[in-house]
Amino acid sequence: MGMRIRHTVPFHAIKFEPVEEKPDTPSLVSPNHGATNISRTTQLDWSYVSGVTYRVQVSRYSSFSSKIINTTTSSSYYNVPSGNLNYETKYYWRVRSEQNNQYSDYQSRYFTTENAPCYSPQSDFSGSPRTGVAPLSVSCSDNSSAGSGSIESWSWNFGDGGSSTSRNPSHSYNSSGTYTVKRAWLNL
Repeated sequence: MGMRIRHTVPFHAIKFEPVEEKPDTPSLVSPNHGATNISRTTQLDWSYVSGVTYRVQVSRYSSFSSKIINTTTSSSYYNVPSGNLNYETKYYWRVRSEQNNQYSDYQSRYFTTENAPCYSPQSDFSGSPRTGVAPLSVSCSDNSSAGSGSIESWSWNFGDGGSSTSRNPSHSYNSSGTYTVKRAWLNL
């Protein structure tokens, strides 16, 4: 008689666990990559991904080593609050989706903010006393505002041949008469 060999294979329970997939990566809409003259209170927009929150970051560095904004939102946009961005500065921004401790890849872009507004300088100067007996010592004051620039130098002509480059000069009039004082300044 032949011999039969019985071979048994142990049965192990197989356990299946659902694997969470990364959420879809949002597509950035605006501002466009490399856009210029963007408002300092711009709205950052991206495509909507269902059921996620978004991580929004803004930085002056493409490495995002230092972040000006680092927040989450459930909207597909973020309004940059006033006071966070400077004029004429390049900023990088990026967004990713987050869901159940799973994270999409970041999408990132950069933009440059608007130029600082240009305000005209306002001339304002005075002298005192305005009348008196010669010799008369007059103190002049320049209270002009520089506008968007800065006042770098002054030039006073006192109408009697005297001059000064001080901001607030004094001048003595040795002869009686009527003098027209002119003041100019270099605004940068």
